[in-house]
Amino acid sequence: MEAILIGRYNPPESMGMGLYYLKAYADKDPGVNGAFSIKTRFVNDDPGVDSLFQEIFDTAPDVLGFSCHVWNIEWVLGFVHRIRHAGFKGLMVLGGPEVSYTGVEILKANPAVDIAVKGEGEKTFAEILTCIASNGCFEGIGGIVYRQGTGVFENPRALLIKDLALVPSPILDETIDLKATAMQLNSTGTSLAFQTYRGCPFKCSFCGWGGGEIVREFPLARVTEELDMIMASGVNRVWYTDSISNLNRERFRRILEHINKNNKNRVVFDFEIFVELLDDETIELISRLDFLGYLALGLQTSNPAALKNLNRKTDLNKFKTNSVRLRRVNKKTEMRIDIVIGLPGDNFEGFRDTLKFAAEINPHRLQFHNLSLLPGTQFYDQREKFSIKCDAKPPRYVTESYGFSLDDMAKAKDLAARTDNYFSLPEVRLTLLHVKRIEGITLWEAFEGFLLHVDQDSAIVESALLKYFKKAVNSSKSNNDIYARLSDAIAYISTVFGRASMPDTIGTFGSMGRVFEFAVDEMTLYDYFDEDFNISQIPTKRFALGSSPPASAGSDLSTRFRG
Repeated sequence: MEAILIGRYNPPESMGMGLYYLKAYADKDPGVNGAFSIKTRFVNDDPGVDSLFQEIFDTAPDVLGFSCHVWNIEWVLGFVHRIRHAGFKGLMVLGGPEVSYTGVEILKANPAVDIAVKGEGEKTFAEILTCIASNGCFEGIGGIVYRQGTGVFENPRALLIKDLALVPSPILDETIDLKATAMQLNSTGTSLAFQTYRGCPFKCSFCGWGGGEIVREFPLARVTEELDMIMASGVNRVWYTDSISNLNRERFRRILEHINKNNKNRVVFDFEIFVELLDDETIELISRLDFLGYLALGLQTSNPAALKNLNRKTDLNKFKTNSVRLRRVNKKTEMRIDIVIGLPGDNFEGFRDTLKFAAEINPHRLQFHNLSLLPGTQFYDQREKFSIKCDAKPPRYVTESYGFSLDDMAKAKDLAARTDNYFSLPEVRLTLLHVKRIEGITLWEAFEGFLLHVDQDSAIVESALLKYFKKAVNSSKSNNDIYARLSDAIAYISTVFGRASMPDTIGTFGSMGRVFEFAVDEMTLYDYFDEDFNISQIPTKRFALGSSPPASAGSDLSTRFRG
């Protein structure tokens, strides 16, 4: 008998390994091994989907399994109906977070689906295959919703696997072909999702990650061995997908140190950090690492009312203090701060205050997420209490909620889009830091003033920005070296402003930013704008006096510093 497990990912997002865990566990289950041959297939484009469709009808597997998330469930259901309509007779099994709490509704609305798995899937999927191989029934399998005759039945949830050492590693047993996967992912700029534990101790109202679930860790020795294989495979980038990377601080530091020591191929790793758990030792360690891609800091909101509805007790002072400390010592890694639009209890002014709070940390990027209503979360279960309205189809983006009106949502999305377009560009951020220091205002006030200029004629923008750069040059006269380098940069920028072929505002920012980066290293400039920094400490960087900036200055800005 044969089963095919199917996943869909969207480049350049990450690709998870859930299907490989299902196969690795089932292959070693005595009731499955020898009875089933299990294949895994990932698709990301239309040609791949058509090829998969043909493979299914060429091989006629007995079972098709699908990994379902909020962003792919519509595609999965469409593909399932297409296959069934074309005559496929096998069993259709859906699993993943999007069906874990809505299995009954999914089966009732989609006659093509036979089984929905609730929650953790390895043991349950193996039991399903064992049942099929032995011509048994599904009544005794925990954690499923299943179709029998004309009825839909739901069994109690299965117990979690407490000891994750019992779950075979799809990396160590080579269930996943890492070298082939690396070629597939690298060709589309996609990262590999890697997890070292399951669960989350927190109960955030918008998140379906853990819901207060007990945290279960994979053995550390296994994790480091898996990392060694990943780093040797040719994979370019890894997303460390634990709910909170530094939840166990000592364990996290040991993993970072291991990667730092053994990452010969310079694989890039991205992490999501719980800022309030950062300590001096971890911050100092991060400052020495050169393999980090980005650190995502989950602020979500600074509005006390919204935080209360989120079930989050964020210590905003500690969040800011630790973030600023991390920013000052971290010269190589992009810092992102996550912010959610549409939270109950928030409104446009509260959202704007969150941006102002986050901007003062001076991250490389403010990263925005429209609140999505996820099954199994408190917001999903209590959407009437929180006056939540959302799109009818997944990803069910919230359109308004308690306190956050439809009009507020429109204004917040517009501000978020404009912030995302400009704030993350280093040439804009450097200009804003000049304005902040020279004018004695906050970084967010400087940015809001900048947004007013952006709506005007580009010549006005150029004039205003050039004025600030000239002020910066004048403020550096006490240091001959830095003054000479900045003067050279400003002289070149002035000639760029005079070109008739440079009407585009972003192009102009690009010329300024690229030239300025050649004048002084960007990360050094961030130190320069720290009020406690002595300008004489700035070392000579990359820019030879009298030399010309590169011809490519100002090109391809839309993709730079985007992670």
